[in-house]
Amino acid sequence: KPMMKVFRLAVLLIAVALMSSNMMAQDVPSSIAPLYDGLNWGYIADTGITCSGGPLTNIIRDDGTYENGYRSVSTGDSTTMVQKMVMPSTPFNLSSMCVVWTALSPGGNITFDLIFYDTTGAGGTAPGNVVYRVNSVVANATGIFPNHSRYSYPISFTATQRAYFVGVRWNNNPILPQFFSADENGPVSTMGPGYQRITTTYPPVWQNISTPFPLWKSWGVRLEGSAAPPPALCQGFNTVTFPPTGWSLT
Repeated sequence: KPMMKVFRLAVLLIAVALMSSNMMAQDVPSSIAPLYDGLNWGYIADTGITCSGGPLTNIIRDDGTYENGYRSVSTGDSTTMVQKMVMPSTPFNLSSMCVVWTALSPGGNITFDLIFYDTTGAGGTAPGNVVYRVNSVVANATGIFPNHSRYSYPISFTATQRAYFVGVRWNNNPILPQFFSADENGPVSTMGPGYQRITTTYPPVWQNISTPFPLWKSWGVRLEGSAAPPPALCQGFNTVTFPPTGWSLT
């Protein structure tokens, strides 16, 4: 009988553990919109930073509203979410990057990295090598869904390729209340797809973001910059080197 009691206690503990696990999984969603059932009283109330004006050239995919926010709920130690962004010309000097976040609870801050990948990944259509990174930037007091907060960060990167995968990387262990803002009702961008990568496997594997989130159109990521000036003409001719060999004066 004592053995039977021990066995019953063990079964009860396992059942409680399974129930707790299921409850935790249900309580930690990867998409924020299903948690909100109030009025859609304003999808964006940002910090006044738009990355859409001034004398600089803006690179924008989203339509200015964000209907959801996504995050990873895996047991890995970091999450990366990026989207393909096409430069208007090359070389192109990028000087700032805007990022949009939303959250479940007030007063939250999140520290994350700004990150650029080239397009040399699988099939030439996925992220490849890291080509630029700004570590440990901070978004303070992120908006509470359905509000979103936009933040601008200075960067210094000269784009020599027409396209890059651009986005954010952050530590998701423990899981934070912030979600990376996403546009779901805008047009499908001609710039290309978005991806996510979580460190539950090694090496980590990129996943097209439309697989877990089929309504995704764009991340809340924008870039600002200006066309790089053309290279200076060669100067320093003298009576020996001018005119150059093969040239003639007319």
